[in-house]
Amino acid sequence: MVGGAIGGLAAARALAACEAEVTVLERRPEGAGEGAGLLLYPPAGHALERLGALEAFERGSVVLAGIQTFDHRGRLLYHFDATGFAAKYGHPLRGVNRGDLLAALEFETRRGITVTDVKVADEVRARTEQGWLTADVLVGADGIRSRVREALGLGAEPRRTGWVAWRGVAPAPPDLDRTLAAVVVGRGRHGGWLPVAGDRVYWFLTGDAGETRIPAEVEKWAGPLPGLIASTDPGVVLFNELLDRDPDSRWGRGAVTLVGDAAHAMLPSMAQGANQALEDAAVLLEEMRKHGVGTQAFRAYERRRAGRTARVVKLSRQVMPVFQWRRLPARWLRARLLALPQSLTEGRTEWLYRGDAGPASVSGA
Repeated sequence: MVGGAIGGLAAARALAACEAEVTVLERRPEGAGEGAGLLLYPPAGHALERLGALEAFERGSVVLAGIQTFDHRGRLLYHFDATGFAAKYGHPLRGVNRGDLLAALEFETRRGITVTDVKVADEVRARTEQGWLTADVLVGADGIRSRVREALGLGAEPRRTGWVAWRGVAPAPPDLDRTLAAVVVGRGRHGGWLPVAGDRVYWFLTGDAGETRIPAEVEKWAGPLPGLIASTDPGVVLFNELLDRDPDSRWGRGAVTLVGDAAHAMLPSMAQGANQALEDAAVLLEEMRKHGVGTQAFRAYERRRAGRTARVVKLSRQVMPVFQWRRLPARWLRARLLALPQSLTEGRTEWLYRGDAGPASVSGA
């Protein structure tokens, strides 16, 4: 296993559940920051249940009743009601700190090891700074700039979007409703917040490429977001360029496959990156139980996941510019679109709340 973040640990659990001897290699040293928060939908809950990590995840996450959308003046544009998710889809909507999710997926990991090349023949060979390692199979979960993907000749260079994002985790204000996540749409940028465990709140803000500091205009936005930003130590604020990759149905070759961002990097506008990585692992588990750990299972997994993830990549790419609309007529239209009743909009995205993994579980039930 190359990569020890969410997709890598989840896939490692899937392999171990099929009685494979798993070694996880992670380039980041021990103690590397795991900031940021994640919104997890019901399919991720089902995946974590199958992977044997649901109980730990539930202890470290927050059940959410919904998501509200505001304009930068504080006017409520939309309230998405998620109170019925558990009854309808099997699991509720939840907010979790990325580090808490990694802790729930705990798996022994060898850190500080970078894989620079992969060779696929009768056996799989991975080159590291310490030398070559051999394995029967290899799963690449090494992120958007995947070395494994590149070594397979699948094209590793992501698509630049022209946007950046700041992210952080702050103490929860006493008056903040910890059952609701929120999105704030402004002029040419958007942000939001998500309650996570431990009386903390994850927040994010987007901007244009070239911006390196949070714009002063955001300090004037109504609502909790400016205060959340101000109460976060600038030294721990994450800053990244927003990237994705065109959908590609080829995720592997021979006894090698990819999961997570290495397979299907997507923009965060639909909050689906971690969700889809967990779904990957659940489907991989199911196919390995059917076909054994190896090439046949890997190709079956890829066939099942390629269409759904391509749809999410495309939808995330379509939604992102709407959140970034700058001109007044476009912002007026956005407000009207957001005001459409949930009864009309949820039906169009219901497929997102239903996963494609079958009833497999770690216990075999």
